[in-house]
Amino acid sequence: MTFHSNFLLRIFRQFLYLVLRRSMLTLTTVCLLILSITVSANNNVHAQNIPLEMATSVSINDAWARATFALAKTGAAYLSVTNSASQTVVLKSVSVEQSIAMIAQLHHTVMENDMMRMQELEDGIRIKAGATVELSPGGMHIMVMGLQKPLNKDGSIEITLHFEDGSQLIQNFPILDKRN
Repeated sequence: MTFHSNFLLRIFRQFLYLVLRRSMLTLTTVCLLILSITVSANNNVHAQNIPLEMATSVSINDAWARATFALAKTGAAYLSVTNSASQTVVLKSVSVEQSIAMIAQLHHTVMENDMMRMQELEDGIRIKAGATVELSPGGMHIMVMGLQKPLNKDGSIEITLHFEDGSQLIQNFPILDKRN
């Protein structure tokens, strides 16, 4: 091949490269545009049906934690939860800071072989629309285990309520000396 043909071949390759590159960019741009329109349309459809965060559709009343003795490794906390939403809310779990205790769990008291024992509510607590659920002594409650220090009367602890949708609510629990 002559210089002239090599030169023309190089120009043709560059032209072909640019055309293909441009068409790929155009194709990519069109695909991204279609994708963004689809996502936007889906977001608009879902925006009309987005439920309120579960944590914002509940109100907490009568929250308190029972005072413990000096060497206690477990404690309990109680409250009432009212669901003001038009759909069921699920309180999935609870947690505390490690400086308070190792773990916190939702529990209920069950009678088994004439013995009362506590059992974790692994599926959480379902609170129907407009309903109030009481967590109280002898029934459902929050169990705080592996206490790092006693729960002293007139103090308080913060417990985080975790809902099924991932929302959270941090609640202050005053520590009271209520004995049955």
